[in-house]
Amino acid sequence: MSSRSYNYYMDETCHLLKDDSRYMVIGALACPKSKTYEITNNINNIKLQHGLSKRFEIKFTKISPAKYNFYKQLLEYFMSDDNLLFRCVVIDKQLLDHSKFHQTHDDFYNKMAYYLFRYFLLGEYNYIYIDYKDTMSHHKGKIVEECLINAKRIPSVFQFKVQPINSIESNILQLSDLLIGLVGYKARQLTGSKSKLDLIRYLETVLEYSIDQTTPYGKDCKIDVLRWRPN
Repeated sequence: MSSRSYNYYMDETCHLLKDDSRYMVIGALACPKSKTYEITNNINNIKLQHGLSKRFEIKFTKISPAKYNFYKQLLEYFMSDDNLLFRCVVIDKQLLDHSKFHQTHDDFYNKMAYYLFRYFLLGEYNYIYIDYKDTMSHHKGKIVEECLINAKRIPSVFQFKVQPINSIESNILQLSDLLIGLVGYKARQLTGSKSKLDLIRYLETVLEYSIDQTTPYGKDCKIDVLRWRPN
């Protein structure tokens, strides 16, 4: 892919320090900015093929036997479109010791955003869209933006802009939510949904590696995973 400007659709799951999940996942789906409209239309067409409205929101939590074929086709489309790439960081929260590093959980989140994008910069101009969740989303986006701009190991040639958007307005952010959810489901070793397990099995069969472990060196990085470990 050759483009000076890239869009990244960033989201997370189970990112709170104290919830019912051991693992948190931070991820982003990337595409050339010039391809955003085309990809959005392609996803809309898949929705229409399955009798769904263009306004139907793709969500990991909506996966069900009745919607399995729809979500399977979405993943097949993702795998077939060379303009789409996904990267995520999987964190075992039981390994966290924030006091040791004199940091808050928010500080740690920003560090993981750095690890997410450090080797995932595809354009000179990088536009990162995060899911608008509440009035603090703009502040969160600004902090992430400043973290990436000031990161010493990221060359200054890369420019960043982080902006919150409503996920209902972005098919690509919704697709990012789906992929993050599947990675998190695998990491938590859940088994309650056959449909989710079958979708994970499809991805791992095509990729030939696990989606919750660090991507083997030399593998095609359609889905690039980093399993974080403390230093």
